[in-house]
Amino acid sequence: MSKIVFKKYGSGSTALIAFPGWIHPIENENKFLKLLSQKYIVYSIHLPGYLDNKNSESFYNFSHYCNEIHRELKKINGEQVLVGFSMGCRLIMELEKLYPNDFKKIFVGSPVSSYKISLWAKVLLLNSSIFSLLRKSKTFKNLVVNKALKTITNDRKAVFNGENVTLTGAFDSLIGLIKSESYFEEYIYSTSFIYGKKDHYLQEAKNFNIKNLKVIKNAGHNCVRDNEVKVMGIIDSFIKN
Repeated sequence: MSKIVFKKYGSGSTALIAFPGWIHPIENENKFLKLLSQKYIVYSIHLPGYLDNKNSESFYNFSHYCNEIHRELKKINGEQVLVGFSMGCRLIMELEKLYPNDFKKIFVGSPVSSYKISLWAKVLLLNSSIFSLLRKSKTFKNLVVNKALKTITNDRKAVFNGENVTLTGAFDSLIGLIKSESYFEEYIYSTSFIYGKKDHYLQEAKNFNIKNLKVIKNAGHNCVRDNEVKVMGIIDSFIKN
């Protein structure tokens, strides 16, 4: 059975629930985390394989993780704001599909549409026996994770370095992300969206009439780094309104 871990930082009357990016929990942005935790309670969600949370023995879809996340959220008192970073936005969408809520939501670098994969990859995902066997292969996981990393970063030299995430954790969350569904349109009027101007997701997001859209100049997909104070200000303003 998988196990979700919530790591708590800071104090305050409002709790920010940080849903991690792919291979990128909020702890990877230490300066930003320190800023947030000076004003808010920050709960960082650790999926299996993230930070000190051990790998899951089996693969689970996001819906399974969301069942566990929901149980943990019920234990938190006071106002809660859900903050998704890239992949984390999809986790929030899956969570609300299963457990509708009225929490304020902030999406940073949110993917827009569902992911398209090749036919051979679909066959592997549908065949549980083959998939379980390949999941045990370090070579296969390295191949898949590095291919995805090069695509996402648009850097052919990008290599997975395992900062705060194990190879299995990276692989499982990537497959979960690929298998997740997009409910992007359902959030364009109620959610705060933050993108870097150079983020390729922004171009697709502009096709929607997003009510609360903030764009960080001279920033890419990770628009938080080097813009911590600016992003913090956007979050503060949205929570106050």
